[in-house]
Amino acid sequence: MYLGSLDSHDAKRLFDADAAAVLGPSGFLFFVRGGTLLARRFDARALEPAGEPVRVADELLGSYSVFLGKAALAGSSTTLVYRTGAGVQRQFMWFDRSGNALGTAGPSDSTIHNPDISPDGQQILFQRVGGLDRGIWLLDSSRDTVSRFTIEEGRYIFPTWSPDGARLVFSKLEGDGAVNAYQRAVRSGEPEERLPIDQVVVYDWSRDGRFILLTKVIPSRSRDLWVLPLEGDGKPFPLVETRFEEREGQFAPDGSFVAFESNETGRFEIYLQPFPGPGEKSLVSTGGGEHPRWRPDGRELFYIAPDGSLMAVPLTAAEGKDLKLDSPAKLFSTRILRETTPGYNYNQQYDVSPDGKRFLINVTTEDAVTSPIIVVLNWKPPEKP
Repeated sequence: MYLGSLDSHDAKRLFDADAAAVLGPSGFLFFVRGGTLLARRFDARALEPAGEPVRVADELLGSYSVFLGKAALAGSSTTLVYRTGAGVQRQFMWFDRSGNALGTAGPSDSTIHNPDISPDGQQILFQRVGGLDRGIWLLDSSRDTVSRFTIEEGRYIFPTWSPDGARLVFSKLEGDGAVNAYQRAVRSGEPEERLPIDQVVVYDWSRDGRFILLTKVIPSRSRDLWVLPLEGDGKPFPLVETRFEEREGQFAPDGSFVAFESNETGRFEIYLQPFPGPGEKSLVSTGGGEHPRWRPDGRELFYIAPDGSLMAVPLTAAEGKDLKLDSPAKLFSTRILRETTPGYNYNQQYDVSPDGKRFLINVTTEDAVTSPIIVVLNWKPPEKP
């Protein structure tokens, strides 16, 4: 949380919070941290918080997306309004191509996001958003146990495997509002190594290990696809740069194409762009699409339709000829986790097994339990014993 003036560009950092704070009764700032509603006295003369936070309620209902925290909290000078609840429950589940459920993987809770299967299929990388356990986690597929990868405090997002499974690349929301990319070995415990490109979120690492695919995130501008070479001069370069949003890029297994989302038609659709170029992009989806994923052999491209259906597009190519795209075909309907806030996204919420025969999908298992809206008039902090 920051404090700024309407007639200045200066801002003062106040404290960490998961969602926007509100100024409520008795001159207190109310905010959420780790799912707990806290209150902290605000000195209106010094324009800074005073004293330690006071706990008001646990399990505040909220939705904590990548760049936007939302909490069921409002207030005025005399009234505090909030709502508690567990939120929408989610579960990683395996499905075959016909949509038959084959089993679950890992915990069921309201914070899990962005599953990414390791190249050998033995581990699943995922992140938690909101709550006390947020960060990057590893799920052992054979034992169905989870372990924390990021021990340090921080807002880590969009973790992705290296092609050999030895390293992870991910983005991190910094305290100054920047978002930067890092890599780290999975087992050595070495420190994070920041990648030489600013304001980016990571989406993919090419199978030959030579390139990392990212989206530039610049406030008040569109998001563009960029590539960071890991050899040669290592100079980042734009792949798709327009006045529209390009995001969720995925390298083809042979590295010849990149699949990505763009909203140039007014809604997000899936496109293919030759890599590293030259060549014109091709429209893949019909009627909207998001979350592209490749079959590991490169013979199919998958995406999610607006109604939540998992779609498949067969691809064929003859030597010396352009890639041929077949019409999209629906495989099955899903209950995949969807972001409902326009302009924000959670990254791919499913992945394809290394053999290309199964899908791991982050599904919603039940809606949030309805809870009453609590209204407090003239709230005052509890008296000290």
